Amino acid sequence: AMSVMLARLPEKRQVLDALLCMDTQWLNRDQIELLMMNLPAKEELELLRRAQTEHTIDELNVWDIPEDFLFDLMGIPEYELRVQVWNFENLSQERFDGVNDAQTALSSGCNAILESPSIKHMLGIILSVGNHLNAGTSRGRADGFAIETLAQMRTVKMSQGEKPGTLVDYIVKEMDRMHPAELEAMMAAGGEALSIKGAARHKLGDLMDECRAMKMQGEKFLRSAKAVEEPALQEHALNMEALVAQLQDLEDRLKKLEQRYHSLGDWFAMQGNNKRPSTDDFFTIWDKFMTDVRQAFVAMQERKRQASLHQRRSTPRRQSLACTRDLPNIEKLQSGEDGRKPCGTPRRSSSATMMQRRKTFAGRTGNLAGEGQDGCPLVQPGTPRRRPPLLTPSSGFRH
Repeated sequence: AMSVMLARLPEKRQVLDALLCMDTQWLNRDQIELLMMNLPAKEELELLRRAQTEHTIDELNVWDIPEDFLFDLMGIPEYELRVQVWNFENLSQERFDGVNDAQTALSSGCNAILESPSIKHMLGIILSVGNHLNAGTSRGRADGFAIETLAQMRTVKMSQGEKPGTLVDYIVKEMDRMHPAELEAMMAAGGEALSIKGAARHKLGDLMDECRAMKMQGEKFLRSAKAVEEPALQEHALNMEALVAQLQDLEDRLKKLEQRYHSLGDWFAMQGNNKRPSTDDFFTIWDKFMTDVRQAFVAMQERKRQASLHQRRSTPRRQSLACTRDLPNIEKLQSGEDGRKPCGTPRRSSSATMMQRRKTFAGRTGNLAGEGQDGCPLVQPGTPRRRPPLLTPSSGFRH
């Protein structure tokens, strides 16, 4: 193992100088972790010191590469503490971020159930339906229900054959009727469903144990670093103080979250540690129920879409008046008052059309000659009529 570690590290002189100065630019996180994993135990150190006193090292007798590296490593003051502090700084930030994100997810899940109006509306419908189903029994007229009821609702089937589904489908239908748009908001990004799903991945007890262990380990390394007069360790002690302060704040927030979860358990009548499930079990029940609600909601939306599509197909289409486009008054068009050809007028035959055109043309030429439509001359009022001339033999006509 020591030979494999040395193959992944830089040359020996660079590693020793980096440990002496604790310079983060010379050794990366993985290399420090390798040194941490291969630190010699106390028994190995005693064997090395005994071998160093019993054997003479000269040109003919030399140590192997692993032993030679360990002897040089032991020559650095507080080498073990240096590696431990350095490794803790590298890993603590990632571990802190993980616990902090989990605390945020659990807090969001508790707030979603305790403070969301939509969740309260849904729980009210569930309680009302349960009292209706249990009417006349000892379980009727209840003020609440156990959390396990949410997991049992998917097993209650509807009795009507033409409307297959479970009790969850009925709850979703009533929720959509009484509180429209709230279900869609619950299932959307950032809604209560995603908050509950995120909370179901974490166990509050494990998070508190991990945070407490990290803080105790950091406080131990901090006391040890302040106890020695090494400039590199004193500089890293400042970073350790900031990490310990962050861990203390995180521990305080986890304790408040524990009280918040206890309030949530009291709301569901889960008094006592024996009846109160862990946070991952509690939110897993809720997550499965919200998954059933999502599936029922999607199915209901699909049924609505199919019904709307069927209604549009079964409704007869109205005949469109193509010729009324761009006309402000349909009645004028139909009566022909606007001068256009009204809709529905039968097309004339070609011969009738020609006769009408001839009459129109004759009327127009008559008007040009000073005659009316009947062939009579147009006479202005007050104008004396002129008699037609008499035909005489000199007019060119023969008798």
